[in-house]
Amino acid sequence: MKLITTLAVVGTLLVGCAQHEREIRHGYGNDALPSAEVKAFQAADARLHYQDARIEWDQKNCALYQGIAPDGALRTVPLADQNGKPICSRP
Repeated sequence: MKLITTLAVVGTLLVGCAQHEREIRHGYGNDALPSAEVKAFQAADARLHYQDARIEWDQKNCALYQGIAPDGALRTVPLADQNGKPICSRP
C-alpha cells in the first residue's frame, strides 16, 4: 500500500513539474538601438582607424573620438551628429 501511495505522489509531482507556463517575451523597444555617440564613433572609426579608439568627453560634456594615430600620437576628434552639430550631454 505504501508503494502505491509513494508512486502516486511521485507521479503527481512529475506531471506537475512537466507542465510549464509559456514563456512571455518582451521587446526591447529603442533600448537596443545605438546612441548618437555610438553612431558618430563608428563613422569616425571607419574613417580614421585609430588604435585603442574610444569615446571620451571634454570639459563641456561633448563627445570625442580618441585614439592612437598611425604616427603614434594620441589624437582627439570631436564627434558630431548627422547635421554636423557636436554631440553634448545636457548638464
